[in-house]
Amino acid sequence: MSIIKTKSRGINLTDNFAFTGTVSGAGIDEIDQWILGSDFTTSGATVTGWIRSDMAGFSKIGTGMTGNAFSNNGYFAFPKTGLYSIRGNFMFYLAAADTSIGCILQLSTNMNLGNSASFTSIATANVGAASVTDYEMGSLEALVNVTDITTHSVKFFTDSFANTNKIVNSSTYIHTGIVFERIGYAQ
Repeated sequence: MSIIKTKSRGINLTDNFAFTGTVSGAGIDEIDQWILGSDFTTSGATVTGWIRSDMAGFSKIGTGMTGNAFSNNGYFAFPKTGLYSIRGNFMFYLAAADTSIGCILQLSTNMNLGNSASFTSIATANVGAASVTDYEMGSLEALVNVTDITTHSVKFFTDSFANTNKIVNSSTYIHTGIVFERIGYAQ
């Protein structure tokens, strides 16, 4: 019986390789969209009434946000650790002149499944109108490093609503919505 000995060699990464398999661990593994289920009018309060998007063409990737049904009280829990991009668009209705109303994205790193927690403001969407009744769009974006899904959560908090100002919803279009996208590993 003859034995053939082969020499071990590395791969030249500058070469081109034909690949027909499946790549795991690449691409987006979590993305989810939530929309406001009804108009929200309370100033200085956590925005509640979020629902997972039910608009035509919507689909999430992965588990999605809020596995613990926090959305009823306005809190969003993360499905896995990672670096998340959070983007929010808000349609505000200003019933009268109001120079500044807004919605603030707040982060807690000491959340305990809905129990008391402290939140830090990290991004805001503010609009204003000097003298007219108006609809205006505001947006915000932040990167959030989630290192522990049992303690990290976010919420949206209204700021300086006067008269009958509100954040607007729609059953036809997305007027107010949030996208949560996991873009990488926790840092």
